[in-house]
This record gives sequence, structure tokens and C-alpha cells, in this order.
Amino acid sequence: VPRLDYSDGGCPKLLTEVQSENLIEYSEDFSDSYWDKTNSIITQQGDEYLLSDDNSGGSGIVALDKFSFDLGSSGTYTYSIFVKRVANKFIQLISAGFDSDGSGYSVFDIENGHITQEGTNHIARIKQYPNGYYRLSITFTSTIDLVGGLRLYILNENGETTNTLDGTNQVIIANAQLEAQPQATSYIPTNVSTQQRGADSVTN
Repeated sequence: VPRLDYSDGGCPKLLTEVQSENLIEYSEDFSDSYWDKTNSIITQQGDEYLLSDDNSGGSGIVALDKFSFDLGSSGTYTYSIFVKRVANKFIQLISAGFDSDGSGYSVFDIENGHITQEGTNHIARIKQYPNGYYRLSITFTSTIDLVGGLRLYILNENGETTNTLDGTNQVIIANAQLEAQPQATSYIPTNVSTQQRGADSVTN
């Protein structure tokens, strides 16, 4: 069955893709212990997950993390996640420790739909969808240090990492994906284990 892509408007295009695998084992259930939370909590709201600070008082970073992630082999990888604005408009994606020179982070404005900062070892991308979601992605290369962290920070109104932990810092998140590709391909859902999608081929 052919898949038709209407995202650019006008006539649809035939969507064909290479084989890929989502290396994230829990791509939708962010409440699972697979995901590490830093000063943050996950609340399920129907089919969506709300990431917010834990209202613990004081100040600190607010993050959803996957620490100690082993890529398994060297190469180019793309981490992507869908987000929808609730309160904060700045989101930071980080690849920490994968041959990182300390600049493995990119910042996205999910109110205006653009990249405000791109890490020196990143290719950052943002794509808007009609339902209010943006797909954020970072592409990075790892050759030696294959174990690191994938992190999403909610930034404050000034684009800084420290927030007041009062329960008001929030964003909706969905559909995380890490794949050994130079850019994000269409979403591959996972639950408990990684999943592959076969390559598309077209013949007449």
C-alpha cells in the first residue's frame, strides 16, 4: 500500500524511505523508568504526555533524560522528538558524551518555529505540523565515545537552563526516536524493545 505525503501542500508525493530502526525502547511511554527525570514529572493526558517541573521549590534544570545510552557502533545518528508548547517556548536537545566537545546542544523556539542555537557538532532541524506539534531533531557523529546521554531541557523565558521549580514549566512530548541515519525518517513506534522498518522499493 503506497504512503502519500501531503505535508508540503498541493499534490501528494509518494513517500519512500530507507530501512531504519528506532533504538529507543520506549518511544511513547515516557512515564516508564526507562526514562530518567531530572526535577521533572510525567503526567499522561489521554494520548499525550505532559513533561513539567516537579514543583519541589527552589530552582534547577528541568529535563527528560536517557542516561548511559550505548550506541553500539560508531556512525552518524539522529535523535528526534515531537513537542507541543504549553508554557515554555524554548527547548534544548543535548547529545552528552558522544564525542562531545562540550557544545553538543541545540536550542529550539517552539513558539515561532525556528532554531535559536545549533551545537558545533550538531545538525539541528525543526518541522512544524498542523496539530500544533513540532518535530525537533539533532544529528551527531560518534566514533570513539559510544556511551552517552540523550537529554531534553525545558528552558526558562530567557533561554537559560535554570528554572524556578514551581510546577509551571511544561511541554507536551511524544514519539522519541534515535536512528543511525543522517536525518530523521518517519516515526517507528516501540514498546519494550527496538523496532525496525524495512526499506521501501518501487517497481513498475
